[in-house]
Amino acid sequence: MAVALWLEPKKNSAMHDVLSALMDSLQSLFPDAPVFGPHITITSNLVVKNKTDVETVLRAAAVAMDTLKHQPSPDSSSEPNIGEGQISRSTHLITLEGFKVGKLFLDKLHFSVRKTAQLVSFAQIIRELYVLYPELVLHKVRTQSELDLVVLAGKEAALWALNEFHPHLSLIYSSTYPVNQALLRTVETRIKDALDIDVLDEFAKFNIGWNGGILRVMRCEGPVNEWEDLGSIDIHG
Repeated sequence: MAVALWLEPKKNSAMHDVLSALMDSLQSLFPDAPVFGPHITITSNLVVKNKTDVETVLRAAAVAMDTLKHQPSPDSSSEPNIGEGQISRSTHLITLEGFKVGKLFLDKLHFSVRKTAQLVSFAQIIRELYVLYPELVLHKVRTQSELDLVVLAGKEAALWALNEFHPHLSLIYSSTYPVNQALLRTVETRIKDALDIDVLDEFAKFNIGWNGGILRVMRCEGPVNEWEDLGSIDIHG
């Protein structure tokens, strides 16, 4: 993962407080669960070498998000069901869509996040400018022009956003596997109580999410408690 860009709900907002309390509650059920805050990973493998690079990424990301939030976004209730890899529209930039249980440490318990047009566009822009293009420049051959690299980075970012970008909000990191049924029932009950919903299977209909928040660049190397906050910027919803 190396260096990643996170999007978080704003501190002291209702969404941040609810998610943080829920995560604290769930972490108490898993002995090896480290403590971390609610966030969506926009992209990993950012090419940043110093504080100036971090500030450049954050400023550009804030401008991109401000531009995208003004794009029209019709109410998602009028949309048909969408399949894997397709893009949805929603009244929130971040909309929690469903609860999932995974096998891997970093994928144990999480909420999937709706792939809205704005969110996909935002992730694609950041991936193109601060992951793919710098890597292509580093490994370019003599026959490639700057325009060639820009075009190639754009194409690769578009494919990544459609096929590999799976936004989610992790609730727990843990090596526990499998999660037994008794523990899973407790987890599901705590989620429903925290979010004040009655049916997890129909999660998407509750339209739980947020706009704006905090963009943060994190160095995600080694144990979770050693991950390093490299910088952040507040954005408005």
